[in-house]
Amino acid sequence: MKPGFLAAVLTVAIGSTSTAFAAFSGYYRVMGQQSGRCLNVTGASTANSASVIVYDYTSGGSTNDEWLVTSIGSGYYRLTARHSGKDMVVASASTATGANIFQYSYGGSSTNDEWQLVDAGGGYYEIKNRNSGKLVQAMGTANVSAVQQHPDANTTNQRFQFVSIGGGGPTPTPAPTATPAPGGLGSIVSSAQWDQIFPPNAPRHAIYTHSGFVAAGSAYPGFCGTGDTAMKRRECAAALANYHHETGGGVYAEEIAQGVYCDSTPTACGYCSGNGLSYFGRGAIQLSWHYNYCAAGQALGMGSSLFTNPGQVSSNSTTMWKTAFWFWNTQTGAGTMTGHNAIVNGAGFGEAIRSINGSIECNGGNPAQVQSRIQQFDRILGILGSTRGAGNVGC
Repeated sequence: MKPGFLAAVLTVAIGSTSTAFAAFSGYYRVMGQQSGRCLNVTGASTANSASVIVYDYTSGGSTNDEWLVTSIGSGYYRLTARHSGKDMVVASASTATGANIFQYSYGGSSTNDEWQLVDAGGGYYEIKNRNSGKLVQAMGTANVSAVQQHPDANTTNQRFQFVSIGGGGPTPTPAPTATPAPGGLGSIVSSAQWDQIFPPNAPRHAIYTHSGFVAAGSAYPGFCGTGDTAMKRRECAAALANYHHETGGGVYAEEIAQGVYCDSTPTACGYCSGNGLSYFGRGAIQLSWHYNYCAAGQALGMGSSLFTNPGQVSSNSTTMWKTAFWFWNTQTGAGTMTGHNAIVNGAGFGEAIRSINGSIECNGGNPAQVQSRIQQFDRILGILGSTRGAGNVGC
């Protein structure tokens, strides 16, 4: 499956979508509120300095209206045209009103290809250039209308909807306020409880350490840190139940049927073809495919490190847990919400399963696998001392 994760025992299909507030990741069509048309590259050009325009959505396999949204930290993103592999920039790095928007090869150090996605409400976002401080604005509603930068005018031609390729999209409603648990993850899951969840004589793989799990918590303080104590423990139980299932009880650190998992999909880290690396499933969430290694590394502030050295995910405990938390907290996968939001917003454990494995298990796809996850959830809830909470436990 693609885009996706491959588990050690079974295939786990995920997509790429996001929640609001600095959690975009993956491919999107970017549609103007005023025109209803997509940001597009004129003539489907792959050349530097080709103009970005608005154009009707083109079905039937075109990738010219699809954009890779990659976090670079601090709430900023790069927008890379899927068809050309080039970034959306302001012409000549201009700060002037009316400067055109076009595509150009990634520069590496300029802020001209860095964009802040500002929630404008109703599922729409303003796209603000880091270098100029001005917003992307469509200069008309007709096909081939130009796109320029202008000061914020609070108008609909400066607002865009990010429609995830494969369904879903940004969730404009934020999760409940996240406050780090006192003492971090170690106060929610003790070392003794960890050994009950992942018995060391399973035999548990050496990478699944309690210390690595606790250290990785700093990357996502809202993970098991949102709501009251029962909620924090419930989320940890839900995540750990799925991690337990994906790894055969903490036994597997790498996918059994290992493949290369590289295709022509461009990434902010470059192309994988011919680099001699394999992007098979690794770690607690079995991270797989080159674009997911790139996206996770970028989101975690590691640049292209995971893309160029994917083996870190099955050799460094803290890094491995951070990639697992990245998916749980920011990716809706094959569902409509993240695992984090499924629990803290009361949708239930079943929606977390859907995000991880979608129709492969849900809607009658594989009820035995669903039941296995639920059994682990109930078992770990008992260890941590919490309850199932609201929502559906199955999917």
